[in-house]
Amino acid sequence: MKHFFVQFSVFLVVILLTSCKKEKKSIVDFDHFPKEFQVKAEHIAPENGVVLGASNSIVVMDSIIIVNDSDQNGLIKFFSKKTGKYLGSAGKKGEGPNELIWAWKIINVNDSSILVIDIVKNSIFRFNVKHALQNKNYSPQLVVDFNKRGHTYAFSAVYIHDSIFVTPDTKVDNRLTFSNDKGEVYFKKGHYNDYSKNANFDNSKLLSLNKDFLASSPNGKVIVSALFYFDILELFDETGNFIKAVRGPVNLKNEFRFKNNVIIPKNNDRYGYAALYCTNKNIYAVFSGESYGKNDNLEGKNIHVFSLDGTPKCMYKIDVPICSIYVDEVNQVIYGIDLTNEKQIVTINLKNAKQI
Repeated sequence: MKHFFVQFSVFLVVILLTSCKKEKKSIVDFDHFPKEFQVKAEHIAPENGVVLGASNSIVVMDSIIIVNDSDQNGLIKFFSKKTGKYLGSAGKKGEGPNELIWAWKIINVNDSSILVIDIVKNSIFRFNVKHALQNKNYSPQLVVDFNKRGHTYAFSAVYIHDSIFVTPDTKVDNRLTFSNDKGEVYFKKGHYNDYSKNANFDNSKLLSLNKDFLASSPNGKVIVSALFYFDILELFDETGNFIKAVRGPVNLKNEFRFKNNVIIPKNNDRYGYAALYCTNKNIYAVFSGESYGKNDNLEGKNIHVFSLDGTPKCMYKIDVPICSIYVDEVNQVIYGIDLTNEKQIVTINLKNAKQI
């Protein structure tokens, strides 16, 4: 424990020193990926009789596939990775202290636990997977309630180091908030950038424009943001310093109408990124490119792959749209959720990809 506090003290000193430096805005544009591949997805679960409702998050832990389902009790569902067989569920829907209202996103923490974001309660809960599978009455543990300190909306969050959470901030002069599992703020970093054609948007509109997904490399060295309304990735270091933004290959140019600071899309406006995953080697981002008028679901058929420094590497074109992504680089398999099919859980074997 003493060793941890010494390490963390050094970590905070680094933060304070680097926060004094002026943030330099850097945008790198590109117009194509060096390689493009086509690959088909295989629908593996759920089996007949098991219904998935509002699922939009998937992780894999050893031999188990874990997905969220916010439409019914059993908010977290477990399936066999090998056979797709339904193994059980956990999490009661409700407003009680150990209940969740909307299990929005799953964060893989270690070999035994997951964290689940409740977007309505603005809180994060911890599930022990083994205990949840063994006990039908299992209740998750409340880890952090972000309502206690304000200025953070846990639409997306990442878990780095020991008990450090990174979330988007709701104040335009702070891009990321770093906090502990008690809801105490360690520090805030960065600013929201305006990537639109209109440089005069006020702060409230700027927050709407920068709606995003967050992910981090397992070693915590890189934090990545994928934006909803642009084909833009933002890269930050482990202390929240902005490194650069990578834009392309489409360079979306939406018009962005607003009503009461909420984006009212035109039919020809298009979504940007729909899902994000990061390993210690690469960034995987699901790109939509679909018009708002065509599809209400944020999902895509293109997987953009970047190195951790933001260099474009390749793009996979898949035959079904997915709204969530988990990557097993060792076995070269991508797991996703396809909301257009009753068997929502899909696997994409990259060994079968054919270069275009």
